[in-house]
Amino acid sequence: MRFKYRILGLFHKEHTLRTCHKVLVKWNPYYRGLSEKKKRAFQIRTLHFKGSTRFTGDKNLKVTPEMKIIISGGFVQLTLGFRKDVLNVFNHVHLSPKPYSYPHIDGTFKGDVNPHNHRVTLTWPFVKKGFEIPDDGMNLALHEFAHCLIFENQKTSLFVGNFIDTEGMDRWWHHASEKMKRINKGERTLFRKYAGKSMLEMFAVSAEVFFEQPLELRAQEPQLFEALCKVFNQDPRKRANPVLH
Repeated sequence: MRFKYRILGLFHKEHTLRTCHKVLVKWNPYYRGLSEKKKRAFQIRTLHFKGSTRFTGDKNLKVTPEMKIIISGGFVQLTLGFRKDVLNVFNHVHLSPKPYSYPHIDGTFKGDVNPHNHRVTLTWPFVKKGFEIPDDGMNLALHEFAHCLIFENQKTSLFVGNFIDTEGMDRWWHHASEKMKRINKGERTLFRKYAGKSMLEMFAVSAEVFFEQPLELRAQEPQLFEALCKVFNQDPRKRANPVLH
């Protein structure tokens, strides 16, 4: 465990860590597969992200501590291989009880990342569903936080540093752009059709599939899988210790 997390762990009571563990064991299959050492680091990172993030909800939705841990755990799952462990710009998560809409924009949304007010909006029932069904390649929290990584990567400074490895991202872009063409031609694939909308959506869907269907992705798209291992510094097939470096 990094020295930073040993220090941060001292600021959390054992009861708080146990409560975090109970929620994550119940809701996050990725967490359940980790070694005990990795579980402790995951708990500390989850509480660190939770403490650095503003959580709000619609007036008819009560945001509970458990909900905050579940969502924070989704972010940690995505970023366990990174040294950076919080969002410096998109650090406001707003929860909606049902799909929502915006004035002057057609359709409804289950989630979005707003680059203007730096807010991540998630529809809570779909967040739950993403963790309740862990192997269908669909997880709203992972999807929207993957968007955050791209946006935040573009806004980081020399002193803050980037989330994503540049070499890995270049490699992913090369293979993903070819994959997106095949998706838009109607090829049957692990990636749902929505991935063909843009490279931004392709990245978010790639993250969902990478973490929820790693064995299938490695078998069907080995080059894309290896690029994502580089991007996230993880191999989710190695459940006890997926972090590569």
